[in-house]
Amino acid sequence: MSNMFSLVEGVEKVKSGYILPSEWCEACCGQIKKYDHFLKAFSYFDYDASIEKAKKLDNRNWSKEKLEQSLAGA
Repeated sequence: MSNMFSLVEGVEKVKSGYILPSEWCEACCGQIKKYDHFLKAFSYFDYDASIEKAKKLDNRNWSKEKLEQSLAGA
């Protein structure tokens, strides 16, 4: 399963239960690690903190969240 989606697709997949926030975050962090040495888009990125924050969101009932709240600080 590919966990790379547009932001809107990803939010809908989290809301539907297809993917957990932490799974999506890990996939995004993996892409950042893979490409940032070429792109140099981040001066600093805390991978571990990002994944830990996403794991805290895994048990939330996303199907009842409004779209703008579903981004949870993204």
